[in-house]
Amino acid sequence: MILGLAAVAVGRTDTWLGLFYRRIKARKGGPKAVTATARKLGCSIYHMLKYQVEFVALDMDKYVAQAEAHRLGYLTREAKKLGYQLIEIEQAA
Repeated sequence: MILGLAAVAVGRTDTWLGLFYRRIKARKGGPKAVTATARKLGCSIYHMLKYQVEFVALDMDKYVAQAEAHRLGYLTREAKKLGYQLIEIEQAA
């Protein structure tokens, strides 16, 4: 319950957890996003308590790049399953 409220609150922030929440919410809906973010918060709390370490927030640029690379890999695999090949288009200067 408390982690669920924290998940909704963190969803409104400009942090990597907020971005995670919004990504899941867009893909699977609000209730699933709350559950996934609450679980991520719970795992982080457990890790901090078990190993007596401080919370280290991820760099937002690094997290965004990682999420984009994951999405590109997913799209590439899906295109290959359908018999297509993705080709990168060059940006106009």
